[in-house]
Amino acid sequence: MIFLDSSGFYALVSLIMQAAMAAILVAYFWIMPAQEAPWIQRLRIAFGAYTIALTAISVRFILVFQEASLASWLEEGQPLTVCLYGVYLAGKCVFLWYLVGGIASLRDRAWPAGPSWQLGLILLVAVAVVVANPAIEGILLFQSPLAAVAFFYAAGLLWPVRRGCVDVVRWLAAFVLLVGGLLWL
Repeated sequence: MIFLDSSGFYALVSLIMQAAMAAILVAYFWIMPAQEAPWIQRLRIAFGAYTIALTAISVRFILVFQEASLASWLEEGQPLTVCLYGVYLAGKCVFLWYLVGGIASLRDRAWPAGPSWQLGLILLVAVAVVVANPAIEGILLFQSPLAAVAFFYAAGLLWPVRRGCVDVVRWLAAFVLLVGGLLWL
């Protein structure tokens, strides 16, 4: 059974902490007036989807860790597990789409104003991946190149283009996104 050792428990606690931090970012962007800046609305959606995704995957592993009576329901390939993995992967795809969209909007770059056919196609493929290969390894393998490309692209949007640009916050955010992209590779 997964998460019965200390490293598995640490991974579960890390997932829960990430979900809590994403929820805090949703609250932060929620109190900002979105009508003045479309990037705020996009980042609200991004971190809202990320919160839902991480909560779904955390619930799956919490149930495995806590409830031995549900073990047969929570095995790889079972409907409940496939559903939770589907919510996770869909939420992660929406997060990546709106994260890049929010940063593009912040930098006055073109990005579809709302959900578009590209996001729909990504979500359709994500559902197909979960149905065809309902194991966490396949899901992580599918999202790895998407996350790497999204993080690299977002970092490129934020990276200072002028010599002598001393916007430390933008540089730091670009650096964090760059490191995130490298980790997903």
